[in-house]
Amino acid sequence: MGVSHQRSVGFGMEKQGSTQRTPDEQRLDRNETEGRNTTFKELSQTCEEVVAENQLKDEDPLSDEPTS
Repeated sequence: MGVSHQRSVGFGMEKQGSTQRTPDEQRLDRNETEGRNTTFKELSQTCEEVVAENQLKDEDPLSDEPTS
C-alpha cells in the first residue's frame, strides 16, 4: 500500500494520473535525458574549443586556424 502511494505521488503529474509508465514512455524519457546530457557535454566541449581558438587568435591574429 505504501509503495503504490509513493509511486502515485512520484508520478502524479502524468496524464490521467496513471501510476504506471508504459515501456515506450520510459524509453522516451531515457532517450530525452541521455540526449540532454550528451548535448550538454558537447556544448561544454564546444565552449572550451572556442575559448582555446580565441586565445590562439589573440596570440597570433594572422592565423585563422588553431596551431597545435
